[in-house]
Amino acid sequence: MNNYEKEIEMAKDFIITHNYDINFLAMLRECKEGDYLHSERWSKIYDYCEEYYPGATGSLITGLTYYIES
Repeated sequence: MNNYEKEIEMAKDFIITHNYDINFLAMLRECKEGDYLHSERWSKIYDYCEEYYPGATGSLITGLTYYIES
């Protein structure tokens, strides 16, 4: 069992719910395909969510990061 399984499931749901946001999906793709460290990915996702989804929690950011790294 992954330590972040709950957060990853939350991230999957968030992605499905926000699949209309092509900029969000493009940012996730860039983070996944780019040559970034884990902390850099987390930071990029955090910055995007801070601007466009200010209610996003740290758990969601962590889940999105681990989801795209899996």
